Amino acid sequence: MDQRDQDSTWQCDLTAVGPLDEVELLDAAWQGGPVWDDDTQWVATDAPELVYGGAPWPGLLIRAVVPAGESVTVRLSDHVAGCSMRQIFATELIFGDQVWLAAGEEHRTVPIRPGNYPASVWADGPTPATVRHYCIVLGAWSPRNLGTPRPEWAPGPGLQLRFR
Repeated sequence: MDQRDQDSTWQCDLTAVGPLDEVELLDAAWQGGPVWDDDTQWVATDAPELVYGGAPWPGLLIRAVVPAGESVTVRLSDHVAGCSMRQIFATELIFGDQVWLAAGEEHRTVPIRPGNYPASVWADGPTPATVRHYCIVLGAWSPRNLGTPRPEWAPGPGLQLRFR
C-alpha cells in the first residue's frame, strides 16, 4: 500500500555511515541522475539527458560531507522533522510509482503515488560538513504534469530555438 494514501502523516528514515558525499532521491525508473554544477552547490536537480530543463525534476542530490565513522540520517516525509531544521532548498518533483532514497551503501525503494510534489529540503546545520540530519518533505500530490521542454540550438545560420 502506498504510504501517501494514508490519512495520517508518514515518513521513511535512512541512516548511512561515512565516508559519503551525497544523498539521492530519484524516481526509481530514471536511468540517469542529477549532476553537480560546481563545488558550492548544496542541491543538484538538472541533468544533461533531461528533455525538460526545469521543474518538475525526477529527483535531486543533496551534498553531504560525512567522514568515515560518522553518520547522517535522512528522513523522507510529509512534514518537517524537528524544530532545529532550516530549509535549504525548494522545488517541484515528478515521480512514477517508486522513489529511490540512498546515501552511501544504504538505500530504500519507497512506494509513492505517481505525480508531482512540491518538495523542500531541510538540514540541521549551516553547511554540508556540519549536517547530520536531513529531511526531504514532499507536499500535496498533484497529477503528473511535465514542465517546458529544454530549448536547443537548431543547425544552420543564426539563432533559432526549437523544442524536442
